Amino acid sequence: MSRAETALIRSDPTAVVELGPAGPDLLIAVMLQNVRARSLLPDEERNYDMYHKYASKLDYQINQFPRRRLLHDIQVLHEELDVVRRVNHWQHECIANFMILLNPNYFPRPTKERKSMFPAEQAALQRTLESLAIEDGELEALNHRVLDLRNKLRQSVEILEEDHGKAIFVFTMVTTIFLPL
Repeated sequence: MSRAETALIRSDPTAVVELGPAGPDLLIAVMLQNVRARSLLPDEERNYDMYHKYASKLDYQINQFPRRRLLHDIQVLHEELDVVRRVNHWQHECIANFMILLNPNYFPRPTKERKSMFPAEQAALQRTLESLAIEDGELEALNHRVLDLRNKLRQSVEILEEDHGKAIFVFTMVTTIFLPL
């Protein structure tokens, strides 16, 4: 049974299936839920899996070939994750405001239809809000991972520069001592 059918059908204590009222507001809520659940990219399970893959690629490059150029890539990824989190927050606000508008307590004199339709609408919108909250948590964790990658890269580059500095110093000393001979 699809989510829309589940939202439309309610069971009473006698185990008789009863159809509940559904209006355009419920259809909008279910459509919002389905649009949010659909992936934008054909091969990705979730829309932000590509960010996980790119962060893993950067991690590999930092471990194998640390260089300053990767700082730019990390910064771009960090900025893009901030934008995605901001859009996620806007979606959360929009759906929360829509749920407030549908709430029968929002109206001065709510009708019986409004009171009977709201639980199904609220359930659909609540599931969407929960998925947004989960996604926000995962994006925040990924953002922290990117910041850790930046720190790791800086440390690796500093160590390499230290080693290069020592090597240049030794080469200079050997050259100045043995060249006159």
